[in-house]
Amino acid sequence: MSKDHPYECEIVLTFGSADAAANALATLSVDEEISPDKITKELTVQDNRLIAHIWANEIRMLRAAASSFYDMALVVTRVLLEFDDLETNETA
Repeated sequence: MSKDHPYECEIVLTFGSADAAANALATLSVDEEISPDKITKELTVQDNRLIAHIWANEIRMLRAAASSFYDMALVVTRVLLEFDDLETNETA
């Protein structure tokens, strides 16, 4: 927590493998934060977990940032699952 960004939350997403978590991290890390003066986000991977730590200067900005992160993470997760199914079907 900082003086400029007093509101914070941590979101932990567990994937089926460390590779899947790393792929999600790489995909979600591409875009820079639109308003870094209002929102700061740090993404890390530990084993098969993707950890998002979000700080904001207002509670409503934190809610919007967390909601946006969940939306993007859902899309990334669905794509990873599709590719996993494709690879499984190709090797069968």
